[in-house]
Amino acid sequence: MPVLLIIAVIILVAVGIYLGWLWEKKRREALAKMAAALELNFSAGDPFHLPGRLGHIHTFSRGHSQRAKNVVHGTYRGRDMIAFDFKYTTTHTSTDSKGHTTTRNVDHHFSACVHPLECRFPRLAIRPEGFFDKVADFFGFDDIDFESDEFSRKFRVTSDNRKFAYDVCHVRTMEWLLATRGWHMEMVGGYWVLTTDRRWSAEEFHSGLSFTWKFFEMIPDFVWREYSERATT
Repeated sequence: MPVLLIIAVIILVAVGIYLGWLWEKKRREALAKMAAALELNFSAGDPFHLPGRLGHIHTFSRGHSQRAKNVVHGTYRGRDMIAFDFKYTTTHTSTDSKGHTTTRNVDHHFSACVHPLECRFPRLAIRPEGFFDKVADFFGFDDIDFESDEFSRKFRVTSDNRKFAYDVCHVRTMEWLLATRGWHMEMVGGYWVLTTDRRWSAEEFHSGLSFTWKFFEMIPDFVWREYSERATT
């Protein structure tokens, strides 16, 4: 009986590995097809060495053994963009009641869309409000509030420059973001970064590219002019 059980476990593990490989293969094919349809490029690997290039941004410096793959890149609606899968590893150590120490590695996966900024924009981060954000608010770590109470309740916005945050998050932008919740967006370190806490399907990659393009279209012209002029001085 134990032998049969071991064989059954081995078979189940093998089936699980095969199904995971098949899912990854189909996902890569879908991403390549999506990229081709948008006249973009696709690489299963990382031709840009993204962990090193983006390592100064906190989102891509967490943990260790950072790696990017499934990179979609090119010009989308007149803007250079890169979208990709990203993985990093965290190491966790625990000690039981007998003093035995156990160390385990945990892999974290998510997708991101990155756009190099032509302007010297101040840091700006916008993401859906979470439970721990409300705890932080209780202890005085407030974010920026806006004239829309609903937007202020549902989004956490932080910036090095409040005026810039108000200029970017005007009424139409707030209404649009309330209708398209779920994305985490940040302008930092010379880049626009769009993420969630998971990997995207091919359709969500396309949605991320479209969202990024739309967000930049929503930024008022006077903001572009102001910070473009600062970049040349």
